[in-house]
Amino acid sequence: MARTKQTARKSTGGKA
Repeated sequence: MARTKQTARKSTGGKA
């Protein structure tokens, strides 16, 4: 997804 919130990826989960 968008790595813009890599700092707050805890909410989105991101790439983890």
